[in-house]
Amino acid sequence: MAKTKWTEAMVETMLRILYEQVLQGERAENGFKKKAWIAAKEGLRVIHNINLEASQLKTKWSNVC
Repeated sequence: MAKTKWTEAMVETMLRILYEQVLQGERAENGFKKKAWIAAKEGLRVIHNINLEASQLKTKWSNVC
């Protein structure tokens, strides 16, 4: 898997989607539920035309927070 070059817009999109998922109850005590990561993956695919794995999103999340 190649290293992803994250843009500020991509990070903002991911954070916005994950925030929406929190409001919908898709966050557990120890992190986000699978449905939240799927929503973030799909949002990034649609908005930024990039296909990422959930593991890449989780790594970025841990580096941002």
